[in-house]
Amino acid sequence: MWKFYNFCIDYIHSRLIEARATCILLFINYIELTSIQFGESMKTGYVYIVECSDQSFYTGVTNNVERRLYEHNTSKQTSYILNRKPIKLVWVSDELDIQDAISVEKQIKGWRREKKIALINERYEDLPELAVAYLRRK
Repeated sequence: MWKFYNFCIDYIHSRLIEARATCILLFINYIELTSIQFGESMKTGYVYIVECSDQSFYTGVTNNVERRLYEHNTSKQTSYILNRKPIKLVWVSDELDIQDAISVEKQIKGWRREKKIALINERYEDLPELAVAYLRRK
């Protein structure tokens, strides 16, 4: 970035006022572009599993777990959780890149209850076997 800035300074000294304005605009555009790219790569989220009052599980993604739980428990909008309140948080992932969090959420949503319980209880060694057991049944 500083090489580009120094280049602009040299260019400004050697050119007319119009060239200075163009170079400054180019530099501003460069800064805006890199900050947008940096900001996008820093979006993060969490995958969470809540247990509903009917003992079913709901899996979701959020960037703020506490806020999302509050929204689930107080919302009147039609959703899976609407008639299954109250809910309680039973598992939350580490902070992930938002695209990774969405992928993990989709994967967990496809799991059977038994495998979700193994994840919640941190029985990670059981997860591969539970996936294989499911495939054997088909």
